[in-house]
Amino acid sequence: MIVTAPLPAIAIETTSPATGGAARELAAGFLRYASACWRGDRCAAAFPLRLSAYWRPAMPPAPAAAPAAFSPHGAAGRGIRWYEAGQEVLGYVPGQPGGYRVPALAVPGLARCAPAAA
Repeated sequence: MIVTAPLPAIAIETTSPATGGAARELAAGFLRYASACWRGDRCAAAFPLRLSAYWRPAMPPAPAAAPAAFSPHGAAGRGIRWYEAGQEVLGYVPGQPGGYRVPALAVPGLARCAPAAA
């Protein structure tokens, strides 16, 4: 008989509970993608492929406020800071001039393409 202990939950850091729903949804999708990669799920490849369509080589300056959500596993461990700005979710990677500009209306479909937790 093999007995396994439950894995600890991985929290998604958020800083603005009243706003940032789309940013948190995108960060949750990224976490599901990262977890699926660790499990060896071949379906995980769909999420980064779709997310990469929203990469822009240059971004406006990052907001001074704390991000609405944070993906600690993104950008090879540097993390992605997610902000909501009007009708977009902006993702900033430390040390990179580029980032993600995702239309807020595209977030639900993008987040749903990340594999569900096992």
